[in-house]
Amino acid sequence: MGRDGTPWEIKAAMIERADGAPGRFRVFEEYHDRLEREGGRYGFLAYKPRGRGITVVKSRAIPAGQLPVVEWYGAGGHRDSRQVKLAVGDVL
Repeated sequence: MGRDGTPWEIKAAMIERADGAPGRFRVFEEYHDRLEREGGRYGFLAYKPRGRGITVVKSRAIPAGQLPVVEWYGAGGHRDSRQVKLAVGDVL
């Protein structure tokens, strides 16, 4: 939660996966709906491995209502919620 009481959800993904595919942020509909209802925000950051740690490459904060979701789909029972996977380049 931000200093002003605004709820936040932080999402992180590798800028590029080991197989060369773009990284993806995984967002769950149930939590997104609540965040949007409460006027919350997302903090997205893309990183790359560096030695035994990471380096943040890009970051962006957006209101939950501006999340670029096209379609929610089943999450295979995970967290009992539908999900969307957003490519890093679609968000940052």
